[in-house]
Amino acid sequence: MARRARNGRLSGEAGIRIRGRTYPLRAIYNVPFSALWPTNMNDRSRTAAAINWRRGFHRVFALLCVLWVLFLFVGYPIKMANDASGFAARMHSSSLDNPEIDPTARAERERQNKELWEHALLPYIYKHQVLPELHLFVGAAIVVPALLYGLIRAAVALVRWLYRGFKSP
Repeated sequence: MARRARNGRLSGEAGIRIRGRTYPLRAIYNVPFSALWPTNMNDRSRTAAAINWRRGFHRVFALLCVLWVLFLFVGYPIKMANDASGFAARMHSSSLDNPEIDPTARAERERQNKELWEHALLPYIYKHQVLPELHLFVGAAIVVPALLYGLIRAAVALVRWLYRGFKSP
């Protein structure tokens, strides 16, 4: 397979043979051979150093930011609509419990119930509650992740600074 290894790196025509075709390891992995397959516990530190933790953190954070924005602009209005429809259902059932109400009061309660049900619809909630407060929603979509990002990065920097014994990098 490999002619010989020099300084932990493969040399020659090293590769993996799959279905009659040889894929060179140096083309696939441009890292030391010992970092890919550690032979003892001391070599495992090289694999941990080869992982790009910052890129992984950024990807996870970007995914969480997208989920946060989806919650703000989709999930929260749906929750508001569900709460409003539950309130409208409770009001409707309580208004029908008393059969001794005169017809004009009953008509007024029916009108109020109809209005409550219309206010519980998602388009109404977007038009009358989300759009007037859009600056708050956009602010929450930007400020909360930015603060969270800064706090996490500061905490990581503090832990690394403490781990190094109060020495700068």
